Amino acid sequence: FLGLPTDEPWYLPTINREMAHKLLKICVEGTFLIRTSSNGLYALTLVHNGIIYDCRIGRDPTQNYAFRFVASYIDNNGQPTTMNDNSSGYCDRSFYSLKELVDFYTKNSLAENNPELNICLTVPIKMHVNIKI
Repeated sequence: FLGLPTDEPWYLPTINREMAHKLLKICVEGTFLIRTSSNGLYALTLVHNGIIYDCRIGRDPTQNYAFRFVASYIDNNGQPTTMNDNSSGYCDRSFYSLKELVDFYTKNSLAENNPELNICLTVPIKMHVNIKI
């Protein structure tokens, strides 16, 4: 992928999903991070309505970034739950870099990709006052 955002306050490439969920569990609504996922792509992990969501970021055929949603979260019983996959695989909107993607969704809701995510990205994980990374 081009344009890796190594100095961005939301980029934590080396943490796994479990650690991301532990960090975000104590965070406020709209807190988010981007990490490398186990399949070598990227994942946006965020807090919305007290639930932690993971959204895969894949590559569209033109090599730009595009969201590929598989929103998973821990339900009230502590069990991992996955919502329905986006049947098309990729969203219509694509971005040249992760920074461009984040910049867009700080001003625009994620609901265009998943109706359950009617939220903008508001607090990068490293800006959260209770998190020391």
